[in-house]
Amino acid sequence: MIGKVSDEFFRRHILPHLGASSPLLEVKPQMGVDAAVLRVGEQYLVVAEDPIFPAPGLPLESFGWFTVHIGASDVAVLGVKPQFLSYSLLLPPGTPEEDVAAIVRSISAACRELDIAIVGGHTGYYPAVTVPTIGGVTVFALADRVISPAGARPGDRLLLTKGAAVEAAGLLAAVFGEEMRQAGISEETVCEAAAQVYQMSVVKDALTAAAAGGVHAMHDATEGGVLRGVYEMAEAAGLGVRLDLARVPISPATAATCRYFGIDPLAAISEGTLVLAVAPESVADVLSALRRAKITAAEVGVFLPAAEGKVVVRADGSSAPLFPPEVDPFWEVFFRRLGAAPEATGPGGAERGAYPAPVSPGTPAGASSSEGADTATPAGVLANLRAAAQRLVQGPIAHLIPEVQSNLLMALPGARTADEVAAFPGRLVRYKNEVRVLGEPEFGASRYMARVVLAALSRRPDLRAAMNIRYSEEVIAACQELGFAVASFERADEPEEFRRNPAYASLEWGTLHAIDEALSQGRPVPEVIYDRGGWRLEPVVRVLGRDALEVAEKVLAIARRTALPAPGPEDALIVVDVQNDFCPGGALAVPEGDRVVPALNRWIEAFRAAGRPVAYTQDWHPAGHCSFQSQGGPWPAHCVQGTAGAALHPALRVEGTLFRKGFLPEKEAYSGFQAYRAEGDGVGSQPLAEWLKGHGVRRVFIGGLATDYCVRATAEDALAEGLEVFLLREGMRAVDVRPGDGERALQELEERGARVI
Repeated sequence: MIGKVSDEFFRRHILPHLGASSPLLEVKPQMGVDAAVLRVGEQYLVVAEDPIFPAPGLPLESFGWFTVHIGASDVAVLGVKPQFLSYSLLLPPGTPEEDVAAIVRSISAACRELDIAIVGGHTGYYPAVTVPTIGGVTVFALADRVISPAGARPGDRLLLTKGAAVEAAGLLAAVFGEEMRQAGISEETVCEAAAQVYQMSVVKDALTAAAAGGVHAMHDATEGGVLRGVYEMAEAAGLGVRLDLARVPISPATAATCRYFGIDPLAAISEGTLVLAVAPESVADVLSALRRAKITAAEVGVFLPAAEGKVVVRADGSSAPLFPPEVDPFWEVFFRRLGAAPEATGPGGAERGAYPAPVSPGTPAGASSSEGADTATPAGVLANLRAAAQRLVQGPIAHLIPEVQSNLLMALPGARTADEVAAFPGRLVRYKNEVRVLGEPEFGASRYMARVVLAALSRRPDLRAAMNIRYSEEVIAACQELGFAVASFERADEPEEFRRNPAYASLEWGTLHAIDEALSQGRPVPEVIYDRGGWRLEPVVRVLGRDALEVAEKVLAIARRTALPAPGPEDALIVVDVQNDFCPGGALAVPEGDRVVPALNRWIEAFRAAGRPVAYTQDWHPAGHCSFQSQGGPWPAHCVQGTAGAALHPALRVEGTLFRKGFLPEKEAYSGFQAYRAEGDGVGSQPLAEWLKGHGVRRVFIGGLATDYCVRATAEDALAEGLEVFLLREGMRAVDVRPGDGERALQELEERGARVI
């Protein structure tokens, strides 16, 4: 048996054995209750505990997100904001320290996102453990009131958020997506279903609904899915319930995934689906609040007196008893397929750093060169792709590979289907600072990006090739400077009839939309089409060309123009105040403040590889600092010494020397040149300027937060020190108290001699 113990076993062998009784226990263990509630003085202490297992094939970093959100959801369903967390991380002997560090960082980052403090735990290596496992995550909080999980009342309306089988469809598509593609399921369907793994949380759902009022009970539909979640809520309240199956939302991607794997979406695990009992007069308010929070929800039934029983209403109007699934169908399908899959070689499902051998591009038999091969034939297309890949892997393009990795595609003349488009089945991947091409090109190897090529081909028959690269403002500027015709589209603008039609995908619609808009305005057909992403969708640039070699040359030109300059022997990098309080969710958040981290990490990597120094500045304010509003200053309290808000962002690569500023109660300090080298939990006597001179620095590269305040002040003082200053546009964001403050600051610094790159 896999999954939870049976209901019968739970009633007979677990519920009777709960240790000593306590008068403090307000909500005790029972069916459908995932958290305990204790009375502590005038408040309630809510405590929930869960084990968490990693999903093979998903990034290690996602493990931390699941750990925090799954545990926090069990507290949030009582209408209580999670506050504290402890966890036990159990590891197989030999797990690389970098993997362990990645998991720990991701747990911390997810806690920061939800404003949860980590207060304890345990981490260790044990022979009985085969994959990194959270033996238990405990989340708890204090509250003045709770929403009882057993609080549903007769007449309450039954609401659901998101829909059925969120977790089942998400994990199956994320782990076995390639199998689904090979079976003919569209790339968009696979991607939409897989994206649901990051909807496996009801923290936002529950807190939003609770704040709207009129919510009498909430429950997270985990194992057994919607059917068990509804049953358990009614059981906990001692009520009957009527569930209208036809009204339960099931997304097309979920339906297709469950249909392929042969599981009932209503009975499959659905972490992320919130079941609510809401007073009739409050339904409109709750649905409206959820809608404003961009959470889909639907009314699907009603709670009844116990005598009326628990029933489901089928699509044809007939009724049947509601029985909870004895076994969740997800587990058998998931583990059966894992058993058939190749044996994992490491905690992430593959040995970290181990990739298939890179492609060995060469000239196929029968062609003197790929350039000379007839690209109207399948052999010529494949030869052209091999030659293009060879040029790309030898060029400086690693910084252009997006998180979703890249692919290089080329179609036969007049192609109409993805089977007439060739690509690399393993894609082009970034490994450290290199690019590797996995596998040999073959037709039908891409379904999703193939839509871009086919769409472009339908408007301009000579545009037969494409490659996707990382989006940034710098990349778009480089494309324009190189004279490429550039266009864009917004995924949110896709018409509903396209979004729901399995024959289309956002990329196909977006490509056609961008081309047609350009033509309607008398502009040339774009060679570069980009979008800025969407919910869980990375922004990406697509480069188009007549063949793969032309696309490769364009990408190489973009790479050369955007490549980071190699740090010289007199260079240093200054990373200004990339602290939690200046990032989203912080006390003084800079809009998109966390977006500077990936760009700065690339610069940090370049400087460390060149053996050049990196300095990090950190606001380090005492509790009564003069800049705080409580002391008559302009800012809310932020970056208080020793707090999580003062810490550097958890995703920032920290490999250098830390300098602290603003540590005197009566003195402002915006510039990094007012900072002193950190010593333990305090401040030493060496100022930044002296440290830079000691390293022979004549040029400084500056990025961080915020452009119009501390970055600006640091750059001004660097210029005053006689240093040459380079400002990293992609590695900074502005407060923009007045719209345009950030751009004005950069312009003024350029006028004083700084260079913006």
